[in-house]
Amino acid sequence: MMKKWNVVSNYNSDFVGTYAHIEAEPGDGTCYDLVITPDPYGGFLIVWPMSIGEVWRGFKDGEIKTLSKDVNPYSTQAIQKIWWKFVDELMLKEEVE
Repeated sequence: MMKKWNVVSNYNSDFVGTYAHIEAEPGDGTCYDLVITPDPYGGFLIVWPMSIGEVWRGFKDGEIKTLSKDVNPYSTQAIQKIWWKFVDELMLKEEVE
């Protein structure tokens, strides 16, 4: 369960030329301040700038892949939860429009 969920920036459903700034607490005692932007090579880049530069590629099916060399597995689990919620909201927004 997500304890805190705040999408700071606005984005459109096709996500072209936009980004999302998300503050989230996935319920495991951690807090993440993420930037999500379209990746020109497919999917979306999920960047955690407050870490040592951890980056993931996320897809609309909910899958994420680690792009950084040394990533904490607990961070990846938390990012996965946040990404699932983001994808759910993105898909819901697309269905409404």
